Amino acid sequence: MKQLKQHEQLCWYIGIILFYFIMAILTPLSFVDWHWYLNSHISSLGQDLMRTNGRYLGNFLEILAMHSAIFKYLSYTALSCLMVYFCTIIVNVNKKFIYILICFTFLIMIPSGVYSETYGWLAGFYNYIPSSIISLFILYTIIYILYGDEEASINHLWLFLTACLFGQLFIENITIYNSLIILIGASIYGIQHKKLNYYLIVGFMLSCIGAIIMFLNPIYFKIIDGKTVYHSISDKVGIIHKIGTTLLMDFPKYIFLNQYLILVVISVIITILLVRNTIFVNQHVVIKFAIMYGLYSLPFYKLLIYDQFHFEIYTKSFSIALLNFLICAVFFAVLIYSTVILISEKFLRAIALGCLISIVLSTLPLLVVAPIGNRNFYFIYVLWLIFLLCFVKQFDGNINKVTTIVKAIACAHSLILVIGFSLIYQSSVNRIENVEEQLKNGKRHQSIILERLPFEKYTHLTTPSTKTDLNDFKAYYDLPKDLKFKVVPFGYDGE
Repeated sequence: MKQLKQHEQLCWYIGIILFYFIMAILTPLSFVDWHWYLNSHISSLGQDLMRTNGRYLGNFLEILAMHSAIFKYLSYTALSCLMVYFCTIIVNVNKKFIYILICFTFLIMIPSGVYSETYGWLAGFYNYIPSSIISLFILYTIIYILYGDEEASINHLWLFLTACLFGQLFIENITIYNSLIILIGASIYGIQHKKLNYYLIVGFMLSCIGAIIMFLNPIYFKIIDGKTVYHSISDKVGIIHKIGTTLLMDFPKYIFLNQYLILVVISVIITILLVRNTIFVNQHVVIKFAIMYGLYSLPFYKLLIYDQFHFEIYTKSFSIALLNFLICAVFFAVLIYSTVILISEKFLRAIALGCLISIVLSTLPLLVVAPIGNRNFYFIYVLWLIFLLCFVKQFDGNINKVTTIVKAIACAHSLILVIGFSLIYQSSVNRIENVEEQLKNGKRHQSIILERLPFEKYTHLTTPSTKTDLNDFKAYYDLPKDLKFKVVPFGYDGE
């Protein structure tokens, strides 16, 4: 027992790796996964990638994962662990175990809607997790060049240039964000030093080249011309209406209200720091009240009003949308104020403000694109997490007091996920066996029962719904082409 205590951190690191490896095995396939497996071939890989969209690297990783189980398990595990570790590197706390544990805990407690379209969906995983890691590295490098105590190493800078090019081939709004944040970084450097930074300028040029490679894909010209069914620029009413709807309704929902838990923790941490801060304590009572009101306006509004009166169903109400936007805007403004007065370290303050700026920049392209979903805001959640770490770091050694609580939460939630996805995995196997059993028993091909998987809130379209998905499902599992399914809820025991 004593020896185990000495190697406790190592056991935790191994446990985190094993957790993600197990989740890689248990995560079920969905409609895009079946499609990529059936419609991608090494001999025509270039054509297969070109006929979809400009997410060339994300799609390439997805294809490899669908054709190699070993690659899927190892890459899923490696990328997930890298995300946990890199969040701590940015805040320079990667050598402190408690911060890695905090990152792991919050990443597995990510909202179910976001989880289902990233970690719970292989196609989403290979597009959103690598792109987020690369974008964080770009942001970190820019701030390091601007405010770091030492010059970045040549290897670091060459890796940055590589990221500027290849990071553009995953997700459209992240592609635009990367170019914007590099341009802003280069501009700030020019203003500060009265000269240009070679690596930032070249990085911006490479990011533009990568963006051009992505957006030259024919699918984007079809989207602009309105020739695609699923994606579009603007909406049926017009682009002004689309911008207004997204800004007032979608952004408050996806950026703030759906990510309520981590924002509550941020509010509590900031409150503790504020009452200890001499600048805040010496402010006029009206200012202190306004700051506290703004800091808790969102948590109390979400808990006592938004959820209680089910405001989420009033999608056509302009007054509710405007109220949501104002509450979130006030909360965001207070976060900016808190960052400025609470974080004295120049580099760390730049990281925190960089996260807030990145939240705005990475969502700008979504103003004119439809549809948008939970997966588009995975990067936002990670930015909130890094923002939280910046404030947690202000506690110095006192943070170790909550280690036991964080460990308990991490153990409990990871165990829940493993058990839940074990049931999902077993049900996925059982429903195929059930279909085959129905066929063996001579059941008509026109009335085959197909049961949904349990906990589909944590997975993405694992039960086929469209004709194309049904055909891919039947082809992937080698089922007769003329089958017609009756899709029933999980646990269905009737005819």
